[in-house]
Amino acid sequence: MTEPLHPDLELQDLLDNRLGAAEQARVQAHVDACERCRAELDTMRIARVAARQLPRFDAPAGLRRDLINQLGNRARQAQSQWRGLAYGLPAAAALVLIAVYLGSRRDLPAAAVRSAVSANGALEYVTTDHAGLERFFAGRLPFHTRVFDLAMMNYRLVGGRVGQIESHQAAIYTYAGPGDRRLTCEMYTGSLDELPKPDERRSHNDISFLVYKRGATTAVFWVEGDLICVAVSDMPTDEVVALAFAKAIKV
Repeated sequence: MTEPLHPDLELQDLLDNRLGAAEQARVQAHVDACERCRAELDTMRIARVAARQLPRFDAPAGLRRDLINQLGNRARQAQSQWRGLAYGLPAAAALVLIAVYLGSRRDLPAAAVRSAVSANGALEYVTTDHAGLERFFAGRLPFHTRVFDLAMMNYRLVGGRVGQIESHQAAIYTYAGPGDRRLTCEMYTGSLDELPKPDERRSHNDISFLVYKRGATTAVFWVEGDLICVAVSDMPTDEVVALAFAKAIKV
């Protein structure tokens, strides 16, 4: 009997929710009917959870690249030498997930900066109405987005859009301040554990703020409930932090 085709490479995309609706339905239907792929997907989930619990460290970029390449090669060898679910697949999946973990120390602050720059040039909804922008996001995102009135800080709302910060769907909205300086705020569902070591840590009203500098731009991250909030601007860092303090609320 011919061995059925298994969506090996697409399982990671399924786990990361990166497939389109049609592809997701196709791969999920296969997984539901295939014991081997269900087991592989379960192993990948377990490995991901374990990888996220590993202590974080800032390894040199060259070392990370070499480890990822070696682990990727080992994973491919394990898959090509498949001899049964109990041996080949879990080892291959675990190696792939460790490689993904090591390679996934993505620079989310840099991604947040890129998203802010992109949003400033392509707002989906141009408005000064804070409640109206909240309603706009409510119809497009699975979480509630707070759009504050920052008029007391001399910043007026310009508009917003739905965008991406790496794999995270995000609400992105922009304010214009004195001299047309821009402040972009972003909100997405995630965890601070995904972030690299910050350049600074600050605290205000019992809220911890992680400060990152990427070139001339500052990105400030903090947590509100299940959401990660970000303030991004190329104004002086202390001013960005002060605006983040003004916007943040303790949930």
